[in-house]
Amino acid sequence: MNENIEKIFFIIVFLISLLIFLMGIIMLIVEKIKLSNRNNKTIIKVKTQPITDQEMDTIFSRLDNLEQSMKETSSKYNHWIGYWKALFIACRKHDATSIWKNPKNVFQIEAPATEENVICIEKELGCPIPENFRKVLLNFSSTVNIQWFLNEDDEALPPLNQVCWGECRWNLQDLPQIMADYQGWLTHCFSNPQDSYDAIWYNKFPIIDIRNGDKIAIELNSPKDAVVYLSHDDGIGHGYIMGNTFEDFIERHSKIGCPGYEEWLWTPFASEGIIDPNCENALAWRKWFGLELNDNEQ
Repeated sequence: MNENIEKIFFIIVFLISLLIFLMGIIMLIVEKIKLSNRNNKTIIKVKTQPITDQEMDTIFSRLDNLEQSMKETSSKYNHWIGYWKALFIACRKHDATSIWKNPKNVFQIEAPATEENVICIEKELGCPIPENFRKVLLNFSSTVNIQWFLNEDDEALPPLNQVCWGECRWNLQDLPQIMADYQGWLTHCFSNPQDSYDAIWYNKFPIIDIRNGDKIAIELNSPKDAVVYLSHDDGIGHGYIMGNTFEDFIERHSKIGCPGYEEWLWTPFASEGIIDPNCENALAWRKWFGLELNDNEQ
C-alpha cells in the first residue's frame, strides 16, 4: 500500500515538473515571436490624397501663430518652426500622408507644459526629467507629433531610397510608460552591465519609444545629456549619438526633414556616430525632397 502511494506521489511530482518545463518553453516561444514582430521593418506604402489649399492654409496659420508667439518671448526654439514649415512644403510637393496611412500628414504642436504638470510626471517616474529636455517641455511644447509618409511611387535614388517616412515626436504624458518598458528591457534582456552591448542600455533616461522596440534616451553619465539610440536587436545604430543634447538632436534631425526614428531611416545621415545635417547624403536628400532651408538655418 505504501509503495503504491509513493509511486503515485512521484508520478504527480514528475507531471508537475513536466508541466512547469513545458510552460517555460511556451513562454520562451511567445517572447521570441514578440521580438520577431518588433523587428519587422516591412513598409507598405499607400496612395496619397493631396492636401487642399484650405488645409494647407490652416496648418500654415497654426505654425505662423506659434512662430509669432516664439518671437514675442524671444524663444530660441523659433527656428524649429522654420524647419517644420519647410518640411511641410516638401511634404506637400510629394503628396505625403501620415505614418498611420491617414490621408493627411500630421503637424501637431501642443502648448508648453506647466511646472505642476512636469512635477507630477516626475513623481510618477520617481526621478527628475533631464534638464535640457525639461526646458523644452516647459518653454516650447509638452507634445509634438509630426508625421509624413511618401507616396508608394515616390522614392529617392540609392542609398536614400529606403527613407520613405518620417516623424518628430515626444509626449510628456508618455514618459512613465516608456520608463516602465525600458526597465523591462533591462530586467529581462540586458541584465548584465558588464557586457559591452548591455552596458549601453544603462544610466539612461528613455524619452521616445520606437515602434520596433528600440528606444531613444538621454545619457545620464558621460557624455551627459547626449541623446543616444538604444537597439534591442544588434542594430547598427546602437549607441549612436543623435544629438549632444535634446535641443541639438531636434536641430540636427529637423534639418534633414525628420526621417523616421527607426535606425535604418536616419543612419544614412550619420557621420562618425552622430547625425550630421551637412553630410553628403543629407545635402542630396534635401535637394531631392525639396527641403529648402534659409541660409541662416542650414
